[in-house]
Amino acid sequence: MSWDIVRTSRFKQRYKQKTPNQKEQVDEAIRLLVESKDPRNLGGLKHGKIEGCYGHDIDFHNRILYAVELAKKEIHFLRVCSHDEVYGF
Repeated sequence: MSWDIVRTSRFKQRYKQKTPNQKEQVDEAIRLLVESKDPRNLGGLKHGKIEGCYGHDIDFHNRILYAVELAKKEIHFLRVCSHDEVYGF
């Protein structure tokens, strides 16, 4: 089962700033999410101002913030950033 990918401009901008090694890790995480039966199971549900989104940890300092649209079978990749950046600190 495969999901369609939607990358926001913010995600694309942050992705460009990553090192080649970090980009490989992000690409692998995206592959896992897209190939999963239900990508919601691979991330932690977020609360507060990003309620309804999921966070998938890549390493200690990097995570992917994403939303899942079940009806359209889409994963919206919102940000790739640190924990603090996810919450806007």
